[in-house]
Amino acid sequence: MSKLEVDQVDPQSSTNLTLGTSGDTIIIPSGVTLNAGASTLTLPDDSVTLAKMASGTDGNIISYDASGNPVAVATGSDGQVLTSAGAGAVPAFEALPAGATNEGAFHAYLSTAVVNFSASTNTTVPFNAEKFDNGSNFNVSNYTYTAPSAGKYFFVTSFRTNNASLSNSGNGTVFNLEIMSGTTIVAANYTRLFGDYTMANVSCVIDLAAGAALTARVYLASSTQATMNGGSTGSQVYFSGFELAI
Repeated sequence: MSKLEVDQVDPQSSTNLTLGTSGDTIIIPSGVTLNAGASTLTLPDDSVTLAKMASGTDGNIISYDASGNPVAVATGSDGQVLTSAGAGAVPAFEALPAGATNEGAFHAYLSTAVVNFSASTNTTVPFNAEKFDNGSNFNVSNYTYTAPSAGKYFFVTSFRTNNASLSNSGNGTVFNLEIMSGTTIVAANYTRLFGDYTMANVSCVIDLAAGAALTARVYLASSTQATMNGGSTGSQVYFSGFELAI
């Protein structure tokens, strides 16, 4: 093998300098540095493999800064999403807004098969069990939902009663089902019930401040004691809702 020692190699008759021919391999020994300076080094398309890239940090993402230079976007935390910061800024991993995570979603229900309640009295429905409660905002001890943040919320409550003394004729028996924010009625179903095993429900979309407390209550204008009919399925007497992402 021959060895050529020169300080500079220039093309003879053009501006292109060719090293080797097709099929040849140009070997640069370990420890040798190629310094292109301000020159442009052109590589064939798809010639840089993952193995040839510099090592980085697990989870980082390559982006570009306002000057067009490559930068590494720092790894976020579990559950965060990559969020654009707009033109001229590097994106970042951030937590989803509260409304996008369904943090306030819940479904509480009355698990007891039969619960007596006084007639002709406003009674808070004792939702004592939950199917789910993202953020733990519903309290099964005082049957109250507390809004985790300010925003618009959807709520629905359903109620089933069994009272053999309900009138099957005339105007029926007055029945009220209300969603309460403190002492304020925010949604209601005022109706009249006829006969045994009857159901009612009410739903609404309302604006709430963070910390607003909601309950559901019933009123049955009957001269005798009435019953609430719950159960383990949570499909008859329940209170459910979530924050809207708007």
